[in-house]
Amino acid sequence: MQQEEIGKEYIVTHLNWGTYYVSALYGHKEQLVIYIEPINQEEAMKVLDLSKETGRKILCVCYGDECKSDKLAQIFNQEVDFEQVDLSTVDWKVYISEQVP
Repeated sequence: MQQEEIGKEYIVTHLNWGTYYVSALYGHKEQLVIYIEPINQEEAMKVLDLSKETGRKILCVCYGDECKSDKLAQIFNQEVDFEQVDLSTVDWKVYISEQVP
């Protein structure tokens, strides 16, 4: 999360509480970090609007049964495709959008 590319190019969206605090404190100085739980389509549309306004792609950090690329795409009204980033953890997952919606 301290990478300059992440800090400048993404809206880091935490969908579970466990990682938000650490990311907000120790992430790159230009990061845009938000926390939404539970995620729903209304809140997802606000993130999409923010993405369009800022020109930033979306990075989602989450865990659990709902934390899947197809579920995220559905919540984001199929306007964003998410690709999973390979991590060394089984529980927590990171998904990134390849484009600004």
